[in-house]
Amino acid sequence: MKTLLDAPRQGKRVLLTGGTGYLGSLLAAQILHDGWADHLVLPTRKPSDLGSIPNEVRAELHALGAAPDRHLHRATSIHWQGAESATAESLRALLETHKVDTIVHCAGCLDYFDEQALTAVNVDFTTRLVQAAKQAGVGCFVFISTAYAAGYSGSTIPEAALAAPHGDPTSYTLTKRAAEQIALLRQPDQKGVAMSTARYLLARGDVTGLRLHLANLTFDGAPPRERVDAALFALAIGDAALASKIVGEALTPRPSLAEDL
Repeated sequence: MKTLLDAPRQGKRVLLTGGTGYLGSLLAAQILHDGWADHLVLPTRKPSDLGSIPNEVRAELHALGAAPDRHLHRATSIHWQGAESATAESLRALLETHKVDTIVHCAGCLDYFDEQALTAVNVDFTTRLVQAAKQAGVGCFVFISTAYAAGYSGSTIPEAALAAPHGDPTSYTLTKRAAEQIALLRQPDQKGVAMSTARYLLARGDVTGLRLHLANLTFDGAPPRERVDAALFALAIGDAALASKIVGEALTPRPSLAEDL
């Protein structure tokens, strides 16, 4: 039987993957602001971020009313080529070099309909990271999943490993569920690594970048369902006008759908 800890677990030296993405930058800022980690290690593809707090995280710290420079001594940005090319050996070396005791794995591919890219990042990279965590003696591994990992399900979603549903809306949900199973599946030689999964529904924060990204998307030749997904994201961040514009471009035979949304 699982029991709650007497006090919340604190991270010491925490590696956060995906820390410059939309959700990851929110997490990074909150971790620094709350003092949850003694030190935060942030892999980034941008050489300009080395030795400083990435701009995405700075923006979220400002949104929290915090001064980013006050946290400089508690964050390290390191350059890497990305999750796709990171080997288990290089990940283990990274964890050992920076004496990481906790991993918060937020990196993921959101290209809903590119199965190869989704598998490469969401499944294969997670597999290598879990392997590296075990080999490097990491004490805690937190996987950031999604509430939609359950796929199409007509039953209550358990706070446990998910069973295969009767279908998935996209390959994204399928690969996130597969990644959950990798993170939660404890092998006999994985003793000492505490694995857990957090499934988020929607995230709130500074959405200026996301709004600009959606507004600049072009939908020529894109599947209608992909365009509707973009419209739903626009609605989620409270921009009904942008959602209507996207849907109007996507589904000209049914312009009234913009009103339906």
